[in-house]
Amino acid sequence: MKGNHRLRKITTYLVAFAMIFSLCACGKSSDKKDETSDTAITENLPESNLPDPNAVDSLPENSEILKEAPEVYTNAVLVSINPSFMLYTNDRNEVFTFKPMNKDAESLMDSVMLEGRTIQDGISDIVNVCLDRGYLKDNGVVNVTIISSNGAAEDAERMIGDIEQRIVNIARERDINISTAPKIDEEVVFVEHQPGPNDPNNPGDPGQPGDSGQPGDPNTPGDPDPNNPPPDPNTPGDPDPNNNGDNNGGNNGENNGGDGKKVEGCPVCQGTGICDRCNQTGKVRCDVCKGAGTLPCHLGDCDHGYQKCPCDNGKCHKCGGTGTSDNGQSCDACDGSGKHRECGGTGKVICFNCNGSGVEQCNECQGSGLEECQGCHGTLKCSACDGTGINPHK
Repeated sequence: MKGNHRLRKITTYLVAFAMIFSLCACGKSSDKKDETSDTAITENLPESNLPDPNAVDSLPENSEILKEAPEVYTNAVLVSINPSFMLYTNDRNEVFTFKPMNKDAESLMDSVMLEGRTIQDGISDIVNVCLDRGYLKDNGVVNVTIISSNGAAEDAERMIGDIEQRIVNIARERDINISTAPKIDEEVVFVEHQPGPNDPNNPGDPGQPGDSGQPGDPNTPGDPDPNNPPPDPNTPGDPDPNNNGDNNGGNNGENNGGDGKKVEGCPVCQGTGICDRCNQTGKVRCDVCKGAGTLPCHLGDCDHGYQKCPCDNGKCHKCGGTGTSDNGQSCDACDGSGKHRECGGTGKVICFNCNGSGVEQCNECQGSGLEECQGCHGTLKCSACDGTGINPHK
């Protein structure tokens, strides 16, 4: 009997040990299976679904962007930081129109000043605002790309260099490490440099030899060489009294050049040479106040010209609104009305800042509702052709 009892005891221990070992093995197997499963999920996850700390909003192709470009511009410059802006410049490197390319850029429209400024100043403004708002941080990159041009290559390269230097200066002034990646898109086709009047290669210079009909040929129409024999009276450029060579802009947008040839008129002003943005006034509606000349009172507690009175809902502070003092007599603070004397029981007092009007003068336009036209700066000249009426790119 004693032997059987001992045998049952040993058997019980063996069964318990086997159960414990089985449970431990299952736990390890489950952990290994879960680990393998997690690894497989990560390995099979497409790269496009993994977070990219350097990701920026995707922008349309250049050809799609340029479908909304103005008819006349010198350079089309894409500034991409996320926010991203599309800037169009005239031949003075001034931004005469621009477009926000994403929602972040739209949110900065009230904070950046671009139109009418040089592109160097405009991009400096974009960079500073992006730094202030946290869009551009340490080790950030400012991408500046010329995606289209109707100007000369050397002018574009000079402009890109100036922009890069501006951004370097901003980084130094603000003690932050930011870089710029200025470039000219490889598909950009530039126009040939137009020689100035003192350029020895200027067409019509009698000192330059050339084949007939080529720049510098003494037989070229319009050449000022006094020794040139009188040309055929039917030849363009001849001093025919009927060939006035003026620049009168007509409704068809064409002008007669000095050599009698038709010159295409500026498509922005239709050949008039007059700024089309300000209705020939030199002034445009103020963007800050939208032409009203006034803005809502800036005090946060001003409600249509009134502020909350520091009383108890219009009740007299002495009698609590009962109109009776402690001795049963009429309250002398409110003359028995129970109303707070300053607000007359309304609970509101006139705003001291706007004097009850609810608005204040716009400081941007000094209350006029108008500001200087950023297209012509008050000169009334078309910014695209500088008042000549002639298409600068034809």
